[in-house]
Amino acid sequence: GGYGLGNRFGSGRESRAITLQNAKQNIQQLASKLQLKPHAVDTALNYYKLALTKHLTKGRKSTHVVAACVYMVCRKDGTSRILV
Repeated sequence: GGYGLGNRFGSGRESRAITLQNAKQNIQQLASKLQLKPHAVDTALNYYKLALTKHLTKGRKSTHVVAACVYMVCRKDGTSRILV
């Protein structure tokens, strides 16, 4: 039987949900290490969702996109943090 990729790996909607769940966990871990306020996680996740919607995550490591989103939150809030 010919199963499409959607049947084998789940639908695109499920894949997006998993991607966002993983991104949220990574953002939470990084925000915790940087001692950022809880709203920073929500804002960074919104940036990640925007990047995902605009297909800016294609070909990029998720950890790099997460770091960029957290960096933008720090810049926007005027929080001085070094991401190394």
